[in-house]
Amino acid sequence: MLRKRVLFSVVLALVLWAFAELAGLLLLSAAGREWTSPSRLAGMRAEAGRKAAARASGEVKGEAHEWLSLFKGTVIHPYLGFVLDPAVNPGSVSPQGFSRIRREPPPPDQPRFTVGIFGGSVAMLLCHEGWDVLARELSRLPQARGKRLWLECYALGGYKQPQTLFALDYALARGERFDMAITLDGFNDVALPTSENVKVGVNPFYPRSWSVMASTVLEPRVLRMAGEIAHLEGRRADWAGLCGGALAWSSICHAVWQAGDRRFGRRVDELDRKLLLEKPSGRSFAIHGPVFRHRTHGLKTYRELVAMWSRSATLMAEICQARGIPYFHFLQPNQYVAGSKPMGKAERKVAFHPEHPYRLPVELGYPLLIEEGKGLAASGVRFHDLTRIFAEIEEPLYFDGCCHVNPRGSQILAREMAARILG
Repeated sequence: MLRKRVLFSVVLALVLWAFAELAGLLLLSAAGREWTSPSRLAGMRAEAGRKAAARASGEVKGEAHEWLSLFKGTVIHPYLGFVLDPAVNPGSVSPQGFSRIRREPPPPDQPRFTVGIFGGSVAMLLCHEGWDVLARELSRLPQARGKRLWLECYALGGYKQPQTLFALDYALARGERFDMAITLDGFNDVALPTSENVKVGVNPFYPRSWSVMASTVLEPRVLRMAGEIAHLEGRRADWAGLCGGALAWSSICHAVWQAGDRRFGRRVDELDRKLLLEKPSGRSFAIHGPVFRHRTHGLKTYRELVAMWSRSATLMAEICQARGIPYFHFLQPNQYVAGSKPMGKAERKVAFHPEHPYRLPVELGYPLLIEEGKGLAASGVRFHDLTRIFAEIEEPLYFDGCCHVNPRGSQILAREMAARILG
């Protein structure tokens, strides 16, 4: 009799455990809105642990250094504000600290037609995902015939004027030779200063998040906060090992892990946002720069930002003209420009956020950029406004709520830019 009771209890426990596991699997699938298998859960846990370990080690930075795709190893640069550290990922970063486009170099006896691309993250995506289209079209230029189209990408996520101007200056000072120079920018110049620097009393023309980068050297409080983020990510990486061994297939264990991982993630995100808007103590000129007294979203602020952008574009054109380099300047599109792109429900969900901090800067700043661009063109700068190039395209192109487009979007940009260059 006792044996039957024990056996019944064991069987009942196993049945209840099986039901609990199935219920856990269904709940996890419902939360992810797709069927979640135990093997997929194990993969998610391993990926989360890898990312947390990378952030804990300082290889990857969060929103406080939101370079596109969470670029590894951003470091302060004495002339350009910041670049990527080639030592972190030498295969993907050039010796000068910019994203390297992997292409086979032409034979030594084949002449090159070198194109320099400048700007922020959208221009950098163009280097990676639109260059083949751009090169194919530009090969029709008379001066490019018989030559290998070669790209030097000096665009980097977060760059804004005058960084882009300085990137051109620095490249030329180093002896770089360009047969053509192209800038694709505008968004960062109005969106980043008002959303970041001005809010914490930092001069808007300093590099983005300058208070964070400079404070990691000058402010112990910021170092402590960065240390707490690293500590939490280390714990998060350890937590990812919760369901090892026999528990690797347990949906209950993975549900517990997922709840804990989300808790770590919320705290890290909270600290990231706090770090981004951290106001340094005192009034350090090294951190704040020259006093800027305008309100964050006042029109005077945007007029000054656009004036800096315009003067920098003019200087880039003049420098290139003095060296015989054809120069073209393009204003990049953005989803928050009214009527600039039809969006279906799926694209709007991921790419158009009414409360996004960049929406108001675009709505206030882009009309000034467009108008100033007309003045640039009238003064002789080969300037082209691309804000309407997606106006008739319904297919999804934007993949986030900021400004970035998918490979198809970069290819459309490249084709349109080439058409304007070829005239």
